[in-house]
Amino acid sequence: MTITTIDVADFIDRRPVSAFQVRVFACCLAVALLDGLDLQTMGLAAPTLMREWNVPPSAFATVFSAAPAGMIIGALMLGRLADSQGRKRLIVIATLLFGACTMLTPLASTLGQLAVLRFVTGLGLGGVLPNLTSLVTEFAPGRLRGRLTTLAFSGLPFGSMVAGLLAAWLIPSYGWPSLFYVGGLLPIAIGIVAMVYLPESIRFLALRGDGSAHAVRILRELAPGESIPDDTRLTVPESSGAVSFARLFGPARTGTTVLLALVVGLNLFTEGFARVLGRSVQIAQR
Repeated sequence: MTITTIDVADFIDRRPVSAFQVRVFACCLAVALLDGLDLQTMGLAAPTLMREWNVPPSAFATVFSAAPAGMIIGALMLGRLADSQGRKRLIVIATLLFGACTMLTPLASTLGQLAVLRFVTGLGLGGVLPNLTSLVTEFAPGRLRGRLTTLAFSGLPFGSMVAGLLAAWLIPSYGWPSLFYVGGLLPIAIGIVAMVYLPESIRFLALRGDGSAHAVRILRELAPGESIPDDTRLTVPESSGAVSFARLFGPARTGTTVLLALVVGLNLFTEGFARVLGRSVQIAQR
């Protein structure tokens, strides 16, 4: 009996982008956009909070640094945990986590409570990005992989811009808590959508002993006109060897890793500087 073998990466590369893949990319872009939106909520609401609570800007230093600190830990922990638990599961959990914590933020009555909520929010915000990037990269054909990954990642700064527009409308009309309620409800909604419609990583399923049947079903959705037998054996690139940080600096990867880290670092630095500058202008105008 002949068993069909499919190289997943080659299978995706040889076919045009399907409606199924567009759905995956759109869902990932939406999550990235809301990630960027929720990252900015505290900076945008802080001037109003400072006036209401009658506290100086320096008192918010811990609150402002809590989310970035949580993002670092979340990216390291949840990114690695996805190798054993699956990309989709961690994306959904992280999205629901930062959405729920954002909605709970207006209930805080002290700076300490705000800092804790922003730290936990940061865990979710940081946990989304590496898993989101991996999923987009996996479902994108090689000829479009760079552009689609960049498009998905662009949701982060675009979400930051949307947060500013929302804050300009919501805070004067409905108060600062409204920004957190909207910024929390939207991720929860998209998290539920992702739970239903976002597929699991084919690589994760193919490497898991009992996930091949599920992976075959995903391939059938990806290429509805193809006849793929139930007993198809799937192969994925680099399926052997332990996953480690050192592999980021393996052959032909060191330059790309360093440049990517530099771009991400400068992007976060620019966003942080812009927030500090904006708060300084607002405080000076009071």
